[in-house]
Amino acid sequence: MKITVLGNGAALNEGLAYNAFLIDDTVLVECPPDIIASLYRENKTPSSIKEIYISHLHADHSFGFPFLILRMFYESEKTGTPLPVKVFVPEEGPRYLADILEKAFSRIHPCNQWAADNCEFVVLHESMNTGLAGYNASIFRTEHYEETRGFMLHTGAGPFFAYVPDTKWCEAVKDVFLKKPGAIMIDLGGEEDEPDPIHLRESELITNGILSENTGVMVYGTHVMRKKKSITGLIQYVRAGMEIMIDTGE
Repeated sequence: MKITVLGNGAALNEGLAYNAFLIDDTVLVECPPDIIASLYRENKTPSSIKEIYISHLHADHSFGFPFLILRMFYESEKTGTPLPVKVFVPEEGPRYLADILEKAFSRIHPCNQWAADNCEFVVLHESMNTGLAGYNASIFRTEHYEETRGFMLHTGAGPFFAYVPDTKWCEAVKDVFLKKPGAIMIDLGGEEDEPDPIHLRESELITNGILSENTGVMVYGTHVMRKKKSITGLIQYVRAGMEIMIDTGE
């Protein structure tokens, strides 16, 4: 499985492309405001996207949806072919995304009806199992201001990849590491000098005893304020344009 990093920036960052990535060029994880620029920068076409996963409804994860839909609508109309897309969202997601689409381009714009006809919404729930990117996916909730859900992908050989979006340290993070997927993409946007960070810090993975050289798990940090280097040497912070090959165990 191929991961293409489109951006690694948090909502508050120093000029980084916002956090988002592609799975095998067809599944978009997160839909930030700069998503069209990020896709075309990596020579990826919006019309190739078959699934969209939005972990929560903060602006840096969802405000790109109107621009992505507008582009897909344009490509669909130009070629005369439908572009069905499955959209995984929290409970309020379907109405919320329809609202921002209307606000972005007016209620009378035909992209609204196109979205209604082409978008199949899947509402995410804790402990839910679903299909994502052609694999079995288990859904879990993290601890954040907004209802936020990550996922873990499985094959018959077990879990092989997990995405842990915006979160503080919580039992869900511990549980993901204990399941030992081969790779974890995780929000590490907390700054070490913050007195009360709202995002996870690398040092917390150490102090909570779950990060060591013997876990066999590749840990990729994302959703950061600025370029980071690992304080432990055990984490690789992703950057826009990075491609990561994930062993699915199959």
